[in-house]
Amino acid sequence: MIIHRTVINLNEMQIRTLEHVRIVMDGTETPEIAAAPDAQACCEWIALDLIRLHSDQLKRANCGLVMRYLGRFSGFSVVEPAIDSATG
Repeated sequence: MIIHRTVINLNEMQIRTLEHVRIVMDGTETPEIAAAPDAQACCEWIALDLIRLHSDQLKRANCGLVMRYLGRFSGFSVVEPAIDSATG
């Protein structure tokens, strides 16, 4: 399920809202990043981001944006199961 270990320790103070996610995904800003130590840390980061971004309340388009963001920075090729399990 993991393509390769990517970055996880983003400067999360920069990425707090969907608008911040859009800015990062557009390439307008580049967050500070560091490698995740293991897959468990990556999964924990995904779960915390899903909570922080209120993924259980997102409409389809915004949910897709968040999935692309998490996939890009986590290295997971499929993020959908993480969203389903994190939001219940």
